[in-house]
Amino acid sequence: MISCSIIPVTIDTSSEGLVQVTYPSGVKVESGKELTPTQVKDEPTVSWEAEDNALYALFMVDPDAPSRAEPTNREILHWSGEGRVRVKTRDSSGKYNLGYPIAGNFYQVQYDYYVPILKAQIID
Repeated sequence: MISCSIIPVTIDTSSEGLVQVTYPSGVKVESGKELTPTQVKDEPTVSWEAEDNALYALFMVDPDAPSRAEPTNREILHWSGEGRVRVKTRDSSGKYNLGYPIAGNFYQVQYDYYVPILKAQIID
């Protein structure tokens, strides 16, 4: 996470646990692995080691939107009841006293034919 600037840009510290993320396409997220938008376009299944009866917050953000070269819209929250919105993970963690991350994972996305289709859906 440090090599990709997730730490310290998005969060302050790494987590001890790993979030298991599997997409319906069959692809599994491995820290830092490059995936295509086609592979990750559908809602994934996520799991992590959790305590019984505990509440957790789950963030899936794009920390370098719209691109790694020009992250002018950093951060875009992908999973939200309100849709795609701008959010700062660090700010939300502080506002709601969420504490440090207990588990995390990340991947990088490469351009493929699905990008223009996705952009059209977001703009409409």
